[in-house]
Amino acid sequence: MLLLCILWLTLLLFVSSIQTQLALNSEQTSGLCDCGYRDDQNAWTDGWFMDFENNMSVNSNSARKTNSSADMSLSSPTLLSLLQQDFFMANYEIAAKYENTYSRLFSNENVKIDNNALQLHVTVNNSTSTQQQQSVMCGAIGTKRQDILYGSFRSQMRLSNVNGTVQAMYFFNPDGEIDIEVLGAVAPPQSYFAIHPGLQEPNGRASALTHDNHPLGFDPSSDFHEYRFDWYPNRADFYIDGQLAQSLSTNIPQKPGRFMFSHWTDGNTKFSKGPPTTNAIMEIKSIVAVFNTSVLDATNQSSSSTDGSCQKSQTSCAIPGIKNDEPSSSSSSPPSQSSQETEPSPTNQVESSPVKSSSIKSIPLKLYLVASLDLESPSNDFLEPPLI
Repeated sequence: MLLLCILWLTLLLFVSSIQTQLALNSEQTSGLCDCGYRDDQNAWTDGWFMDFENNMSVNSNSARKTNSSADMSLSSPTLLSLLQQDFFMANYEIAAKYENTYSRLFSNENVKIDNNALQLHVTVNNSTSTQQQQSVMCGAIGTKRQDILYGSFRSQMRLSNVNGTVQAMYFFNPDGEIDIEVLGAVAPPQSYFAIHPGLQEPNGRASALTHDNHPLGFDPSSDFHEYRFDWYPNRADFYIDGQLAQSLSTNIPQKPGRFMFSHWTDGNTKFSKGPPTTNAIMEIKSIVAVFNTSVLDATNQSSSSTDGSCQKSQTSCAIPGIKNDEPSSSSSSPPSQSSQETEPSPTNQVESSPVKSSSIKSIPLKLYLVASLDLESPSNDFLEPPLI
């Protein structure tokens, strides 16, 4: 009898614990993360998460889940429409910069959701024109907001090995960038980490102070892997599958801007190679972005870091997909020519004074699940549309 009572009490405690955790998770996924997000080292005021495998979209103010099938095209009004609330689909041209290269043509038709992933396509259609630059189309997306100022940015991606394309995940401001790029033509596979404006050595090669080539040690086209960079006022840390791969501390951007993904080619024999002769697909299974923002104050004269209001929630939310970060070495040389491109400043670009690291909000460390996000396991290249 005593044993039955003990078992019954244990069961009640277990059920109560589950109910409490579900209630907390429900609160977090209902957009009640206005106290921000925290890992074991940093606190961030805003968050944006997209899980294309499980049809889930979450930001600091709302949680949205579709009930549609996993395979959706650009015309789908469901998950893609949720993405379009926060991101624009590139539909513009970047003129050729180097001799014997061609323009990069971006089309919103090259952004699709299919096979449980967001897909950025580079498509080749030689029947449409005899000129290569008019027959290769690229795909890219970028945040509509331009007030992102420091943060942690992560994505589970499976990348193409087609010769001639560049796949990039990066922060963009006309005055500075933080890039992760993978080139399909490079073997064995490497990830290029870069800060722009970049420095050059006397021999013309990119300086290791602002560039690094990191051997991946795996085939990025065979499975999904997590690519990540953390941006602080004094450095940028780059991670591959949760392992610290490199830190750069020169020319770190100090102004707010956008977070972007791009899949492109320009036939540059010194960088992207190509042009590609077959279609290529960059697949993105999930996106995690936690960050601070900088906005103009009421007097419209200066800017400051925004702060979580904590009006709905009492504690910070956990960042989905936290991995144990362990340092690893990276020693290979950077490419001989950067893909840097001169871009016009967007008409609605917000200027900002640097936010000091001391202004990052300190939040009590009490972590809960934000959403059911599956997280198992570059370059002044992108002309932005004049109006977004």
